[in-house]
Amino acid sequence: AAAFLPALSYPLGGWVRDMAGKIEKADKEAGSPKVERPAVTDYYKDRQEALDLYGRFTAIYEKLPKKGLVFDPCIFPWYRVELTQAKVIEHLAFLAYVLGDEEKVTRAAALLGEMSGHYGRSDYLTLLLRDPANRAQRELLIGYMGLTQENASAKAISLVKRMELNRDDYRLMEDMLRFKRSGLRRELLKFLMGQDDEGLKACLKRLLEDKREEKRSAALDMLLRLSKDKDRAALYQAVRPLASTVANPTDKEKLLIQEIEGTDSQGKEEQTGCEFYDPKAQEVAGNLPEEVTKALEHQETAQA
Repeated sequence: AAAFLPALSYPLGGWVRDMAGKIEKADKEAGSPKVERPAVTDYYKDRQEALDLYGRFTAIYEKLPKKGLVFDPCIFPWYRVELTQAKVIEHLAFLAYVLGDEEKVTRAAALLGEMSGHYGRSDYLTLLLRDPANRAQRELLIGYMGLTQENASAKAISLVKRMELNRDDYRLMEDMLRFKRSGLRRELLKFLMGQDDEGLKACLKRLLEDKREEKRSAALDMLLRLSKDKDRAALYQAVRPLASTVANPTDKEKLLIQEIEGTDSQGKEEQTGCEFYDPKAQEVAGNLPEEVTKALEHQETAQA
């Protein structure tokens, strides 16, 4: 399999970039027609061949060591072939996309987290998760906002912005506030601030009662943002007292609480909680989908 993989992979990158580019262009241009999923026969002999390849690549992936395999020499003394998880996942992802099978798409999307450092991962996010078809896909996409690879994280964030978020989505984002990377935290706070009044009030209460400082400081940051929103002044007055419920606040939290207690209805310039955190901080996996959790843990190991 390793000897023939380069020949199979040669056109793959171009196919993926072409399709992802068409989709992204259509999304940016108002009035552009929706890009339809290509026919399987545009890339493979027929559907059965694509299904056979999907099965073969699945079998290879399941047996392949995490570090991959290197065959040196391979066939000829001067020929070297490397078989990596990322390369196999590329084929599984594209095959799942063209086959249009929801279960296969979900399985392939769950593997994207293991493509750490792979530049083309954002294109596969576009193909597989642009329009999440089930709860598992929604959770994967939201979780992938936490990837440390900037272009992949940015792509996941842009795709989540297309979604009509529900209560479960917001709860997952709340959990991601344990992450310390300031850029990601800012995006998460923007999403959470978009909740209705009752949802936001409940969110703030849960976060302020959490044992993690990262979550509590995020809630205090949200209160500061709310203080500047004239359209939600009544809500701010209702939730402002929650700031004083933080038990044994840290020095950072004390600063934020002082800002809240000293903020009038017009608001003023404050230092937000996001600015207390390192823009490049490594992430710690937690209650995200298992596949995303494993991917984030793998990234930490690789960066150590």
